[in-house]
Amino acid sequence: MALGLLSAPGAEADERAVPLASMPGWAEDAPGKVVDALLASCLAWSRWPAERSLLPDPSTRGANPEHWRPFCEAALALDREQPRPHLSRRGAPDIASARARDAAFRALFEARLVAMPLGAGLLTGYYEPVLRGSRVRDDEHRTPLLARPRPADPATPASAVLPQPGSWPGFRRVSITGQPLPGATARHEEGAEPWPQPEPLIATAGHGLPAVTPLTGPLLPTRGEIAAGALAGRGLELAYLANPADAFFLHIQGSGRVELPDGKVLRLGYAAQNGHRYIPIGRVMISRGLIAREAMSMQAIRDWLSTAPEAEAGAMMAENPSYIFFRELEGLRPDQGPPGSLGVPLTPGRSLAVDRTQIPLGAPVFIAGRDPVSGEALNRLTLAQDTGGAIRGRARGDLFWGWGDAAGAVAGRARDEARFWLLLPNEVAAAP
Repeated sequence: MALGLLSAPGAEADERAVPLASMPGWAEDAPGKVVDALLASCLAWSRWPAERSLLPDPSTRGANPEHWRPFCEAALALDREQPRPHLSRRGAPDIASARARDAAFRALFEARLVAMPLGAGLLTGYYEPVLRGSRVRDDEHRTPLLARPRPADPATPASAVLPQPGSWPGFRRVSITGQPLPGATARHEEGAEPWPQPEPLIATAGHGLPAVTPLTGPLLPTRGEIAAGALAGRGLELAYLANPADAFFLHIQGSGRVELPDGKVLRLGYAAQNGHRYIPIGRVMISRGLIAREAMSMQAIRDWLSTAPEAEAGAMMAENPSYIFFRELEGLRPDQGPPGSLGVPLTPGRSLAVDRTQIPLGAPVFIAGRDPVSGEALNRLTLAQDTGGAIRGRARGDLFWGWGDAAGAVAGRARDEARFWLLLPNEVAAAP
């Protein structure tokens, strides 16, 4: 999740469409690796309510899911025709078959899509934390993770997988990964109940925020007030963590995994927000001279919180009054990321959080930046499958890096300038 430490307005975008081959690093990327994520976007579009646009202005190019239908059907057909890379004796994908698949999909993308330059802006990173916790409060685990407050039924588990089949021909028997289903399952049966979308309490945005019309209402208590017990005794506790800072950063990321003492793993996703404005404490720390601007990072904030007295660390975290409520996620495999705002599991290194008022959810976006660890070029095709509270503007993105400490180390260092291109179907880009 982007910490939002600094403003980063994007450079003016060029409204002229350009060939995909003109984007830096396009020829070196492996488009075959993004196909499953692309077909997941297509599946979500095929289920999108006809009366809802992907963008605030329904006349905007790419705002209607039907704009993407011919391209999606062509991608699905090619996926079924083009063999997936078979595994070598060492268990790795065969290089020759992987290259053939990449070439086939690169040709499809170049024939069907054009690139709309969005300009230069800020690229950050986020991840899914994996933390140790407990279902019950004890001497070690005292910091609760709360469910969305309701007058009744405070914590209703929700499936993380879209159960309804797509409405487009070809997507009626396709799983969430885009693969044909061998047979109908309870999760994909015709007439199954719609995937339950969590309702935000009031207009907010964050990783995992679904595309629903926000509700309005009175503000809930602030982070500091909740930490002091403002919502205690309502049965909202889903789990407890040992470190308050872990809970704080889990709120920033919007989803996570909690490893329980019995070996089970609790998957948690975004459910709602308390309605208070998100204030990045990194900016507060810089203004108070606690951390130098050039040294600011997620790890620097963690280090400060871990060494500060408990009361001071708590007061600093309370400077951000925004508070996230979670819901239990079911139906996800261990190798799947959490569901993003589009409602499909996020793909490490390929799912991008964007400003959904500027970029159609699900759309392919090419990024050209730098790897946060090696500093080498990071040029790749991504899918706009999530949103974020600190993601504002066309040339702004937050790349999902995966789950666990290794992904967190990369995401925590990701903050650099990048260029962005929105890929649109030829006929959509050419429309007046």
